[in-house]
Amino acid sequence: MRTGIVIVLTNNQEKINTQGIESYLNENSDINICFVDNGRADRTIEIIKALVTLFPKNISIVNIKNNKGEDAALKVGFRYLLNKKNITKLNFSNQFNLDKITRFSEFSTNFLLEG
Repeated sequence: MRTGIVIVLTNNQEKINTQGIESYLNENSDINICFVDNGRADRTIEIIKALVTLFPKNISIVNIKNNKGEDAALKVGFRYLLNKKNITKLNFSNQFNLDKITRFSEFSTNFLLEG
């Protein structure tokens, strides 16, 4: 069963730990991370596109032209994962905290009942 994680991008390029994301995805091939570009104005998207070339099956980018707020961006990301990637477990993060993402994933895998 694949797990999906939604991360909303809002001008936070300095917080992206590309090596950490690469390591995490190398160890967790059943994870799909959907980055939602929520109208940011920095280089974040270029950094994420570089990761997509390394993990095309595990990383998706959804673009929202104008910042619609975090709730709307999360909703867009969840819909994308549910409809396009056939993901059945979902988690989210509003920051690039790999420890938090790892805990979400471990919780989903170890403690949630499959339905």
